[in-house]
Amino acid sequence: MQTRGGATCLNSTMTTDYLIELSGEFPHLAREEARSVLAAHSIEVVEHESHPAIPLFGFASTGAEADIRTAFLRMGMAWNLNRVLVQTPAPDPGSEDSWLSDLLAGLDQSDIPEGSVRVDAKILAPDVVTVYSADLRAQVKHRLGELVTRHRQVDLTHPQVIVRAILADGATVAIKLAAIDRTSFEERRSGFRPYTQPISLHPRLARAWINSGRVPAGGTVYDPFCGTGGLLLEAGLTGLRMIGSDRDPAMVAGAGDNIRHGLPGSEPVLVPADVGQVIDVITRPVDAIVTDPPYGRSTATGKEPIGSLYERMFAPMATVLKPGARLVIALPRQGAETVEFYRHCFENCFHLHEVFPLFVHKSLTRLLFVLIKKDEQAP
Repeated sequence: MQTRGGATCLNSTMTTDYLIELSGEFPHLAREEARSVLAAHSIEVVEHESHPAIPLFGFASTGAEADIRTAFLRMGMAWNLNRVLVQTPAPDPGSEDSWLSDLLAGLDQSDIPEGSVRVDAKILAPDVVTVYSADLRAQVKHRLGELVTRHRQVDLTHPQVIVRAILADGATVAIKLAAIDRTSFEERRSGFRPYTQPISLHPRLARAWINSGRVPAGGTVYDPFCGTGGLLLEAGLTGLRMIGSDRDPAMVAGAGDNIRHGLPGSEPVLVPADVGQVIDVITRPVDAIVTDPPYGRSTATGKEPIGSLYERMFAPMATVLKPGARLVIALPRQGAETVEFYRHCFENCFHLHEVFPLFVHKSLTRLLFVLIKKDEQAP
């Protein structure tokens, strides 16, 4: 079965189909980030099913393409946004020639914008879907190129239009609409900041955490364990208002240096304060809390047992969140009962939306919890 872009119905309105190519490190988190940025921009979507190990997020939407592009460009764990022209299932072994002919026959060239063009073809997750060979990819690129460039100028360096064949659990021919500037994230790594600490979150992962908070454009993010300011910097770069606190005044000062270095002219609100003092820091409810509390030997808790910190921190954070708002928080996994211990700590204040294991190294796996504030906190 073959489908053309726009073949899905949403609220009785014809839609356009899109495909986001995700980073491969944590595909489940990357999908949550994609869902969240679209929801934060009030873009209604119908998500397409895909193999969980394949880094793709497909969806249909009636939203304006410019709004979808704006939402996508907030992402950290993504590569490209594509508008789907035609899709078909992967070929059965031995049927590759007829499969390719059928795929190209479904392509309506009137859907391709005018201008110079380049054609690409890419195999995703070849260890998951093994039917695509390098030779088949080359055939797809060659025959698609022959068709698309018949009446168009080819420009391999600066094309006005990029037509892409994406070969995964299905085959997609699409127009590339936007790409994430991955280089800018690398330039914001800890070693390039004025103030650094031994443990620091990669900016792309920090951006995904921020986006998982589903903060609307221009909203406010609070980090009560702001450390060196990496999470808040990513929030500020997407146009969100930044509030941070930390019990260590040196950290607060360093966070300010880092944020102003990475986002000149910004005005983050940064206060030395313990997490128990959040009511003194936050004067009005915030749209999300995104935070990375202390968890190991390289971080300071003021000699407080780490379990005690975890048990007392959720209630104060809930008090400064808007109803239904999200807390995105990273905690260490320590044994089989870890999730239940954390649930005991937050269940009076928050619902568990999702938890994402994030492998760091053989002796450390982080758990990223996405929690939703309860409408009424249990006594």
